[in-house]
Amino acid sequence: MNLIFDINNAFYKSYFVYTNIYGKDKAINEKLLFNKFYTDLMYTCRLFVDHHTVEKVILCYDSKENFRKKLYTDYKSNRSKKEESFYNVLNYTKEYFKKLGFIVTQINGLEADDSIGLCV
Repeated sequence: MNLIFDINNAFYKSYFVYTNIYGKDKAINEKLLFNKFYTDLMYTCRLFVDHHTVEKVILCYDSKENFRKKLYTDYKSNRSKKEESFYNVLNYTKEYFKKLGFIVTQINGLEADDSIGLCV
């Protein structure tokens, strides 16, 4: 069995929960947000590892550019802009998971769910 995650989606969920306790110190908050996300993701992985043989864990990230935005200029335009810390921590997770040996994908022009479709 392979586990494939839409990391942007999973990260946003951790971020949303975390913002309720967000403080003033940016450096500390970024570390705490990373810890929250890492704990959430590893917990989910362990749920499967405890019951199945997991061969690969694939982490899919959104590309900065998206083909849908080129086709439809209002695509996701109603969403609020994320804070710089959101992207700082999200980018850090990508490099961190690569160092741990996870399979990390980010395909130009695609969102993570598009990458998942290609993986399966």
